[in-house]
Amino acid sequence: MNRSSSRRDVGSRLERSRRRQAAGEQRLTRRRMLLEQLEDRSLMATFNVTAGVADGAAGSLRAAITAANSNGQNDTINLAAGTYVLSSALPQLSEMGKSITFQGDTAANTIVDANNTGRVFDA
Repeated sequence: MNRSSSRRDVGSRLERSRRRQAAGEQRLTRRRMLLEQLEDRSLMATFNVTAGVADGAAGSLRAAITAANSNGQNDTINLAAGTYVLSSALPQLSEMGKSITFQGDTAANTIVDANNTGRVFDA
């Protein structure tokens, strides 16, 4: 390739670029993607408990407390309206540095009955 043909190629590329700019077209450029590390964002785990479920079965208050004690997160246990009858004392709330929040319908509608086994909650 001689110098004159190389100049024509450069000149034609410049001319095409000028025409694109005049037409309002944007030239696509390659950009290097950068990743930025974000701070830790822990979400609160929520467990929904249903009255009438066998004590210790999935969906029971005992199962929710056991799961909340072992997941390493702040937790909320939602108690549906009803009476929760326990077969034995509930597990101790033992997740250090994390909170477990119990939310029920109302004091009159959400009842935890220890069934004469002693304590209900022990923190």
